Amino acid sequence: MMANDPLNLDASSEWAGLWSLPDDPDHQVPGVLRYEPVAGLVLSLIGTFEDRVMFSRSPGVQVHQGSRTWEVIHGVAERREITLLGCVPTGTHRTYGARVDSPDKQTVKAATALIGAHVHGWDDKAFAAVEVSVEDFRVWAASSVFEVGRGITAGKLDGSGCISVKPVETQSVFVEGTEFRRTGTRCRTSIT
Repeated sequence: MMANDPLNLDASSEWAGLWSLPDDPDHQVPGVLRYEPVAGLVLSLIGTFEDRVMFSRSPGVQVHQGSRTWEVIHGVAERREITLLGCVPTGTHRTYGARVDSPDKQTVKAATALIGAHVHGWDDKAFAAVEVSVEDFRVWAASSVFEVGRGITAGKLDGSGCISVKPVETQSVFVEGTEFRRTGTRCRTSIT
């Protein structure tokens, strides 16, 4: 996948790379992040992040008290920075006393993935712009409501312009019991 390829939420994707927790960036664990339209985001690690919450009952005696979750996991995969938000370990397999020493494995379910940026939490402001694509929007809308204007100063393009949407009648369609509606609201965006 190239750095400028758009992501398609209807298609499966995967990113193989190195993953770390923001408070311990030197502890990198190899793994593969997979996205499936129905299953969502699953990170399969070869190695683990410590997910056990332990406490000392007495000197030398540790007791397992519960499991830890992580708000953020950072990754570097396929020439991209990736941030996983809302991460919950769903399976950790550790090897103890085996005849053959093999790596531990861990599976982590993530709520959200930001492809192309490292952020430190849900509230971090990381993007200056967003691009949204609606496949075949003009065909679905059955009209060309977009107007484009280009700025001209002294007979030359000056780099400014605007995109506007003309008011139209409301159109709707039902898909599997849900109504999708395009209204005739007017919006205007300036480009400079």
